[in-house]
Amino acid sequence: MSRSYIKIDKRGKQLGLDLVNTDGDDYFLYSIPLLSLWENQDRYVLIKRRNRDVSQAIAYHAGQVLGALELDGDQVRIEVYFGPAGEDMEYETDSKKLKKVVFRQAHILPTDELEAVVAAFAVNRRNQPHYDELTTVGRTLALCER
Repeated sequence: MSRSYIKIDKRGKQLGLDLVNTDGDDYFLYSIPLLSLWENQDRYVLIKRRNRDVSQAIAYHAGQVLGALELDGDQVRIEVYFGPAGEDMEYETDSKKLKKVVFRQAHILPTDELEAVVAAFAVNRRNQPHYDELTTVGRTLALCER
């Protein structure tokens, strides 16, 4: 598989990464699940919970979505697994494989590019509470000593 391409974007007020591979499969990965994938490379990570009401999922997959990230030198492979609507995927402990996967996407990226995105998202996550506070409260009302 050839490399995938990325675009940093927002959905609503949430920052994320638009992924597209050479098959034209695209997926918007929010920043928090991406950071979790990066920090938990030895685990499957919950990217999206399944919708209890399938009809609520109008422009996205109604089932559970899990992900896995594998770092391999100068490349990173992000696997996105889509589960069936109405039930969660299962995990086979012996084989360490997911069961009930409806389909999956694979995205191959240069490690240095994904590291840069992860670093930027981590900075954003650290700054967000302080940024929100200052945009809500503004500067302090006490301006200078007397």
